[in-house]
Amino acid sequence: MVDHNTISRYKFLRRIRDELTKQNAETTHLTAKLDKEIHALKAKVEAAKYDVIKYCIGTLVSISAVGLAVVRVLV
Repeated sequence: MVDHNTISRYKFLRRIRDELTKQNAETTHLTAKLDKEIHALKAKVEAAKYDVIKYCIGTLVSISAVGLAVVRVLV
């Protein structure tokens, strides 16, 4: 005959196992969601970086053009 404490302990351990399984699934889901968001942010940072480089090059070309125009006027 199985005593009451053994049954209670078995039920308790089963509840703990079920809760841990549920938490593991939720953690896996949240990890995947965070990885997806991090990937999206990295893509946005890369796009912003290329925009900054593009505008810096445009600024340097414009300053060079103005400098050449000033040199031409002065010479």
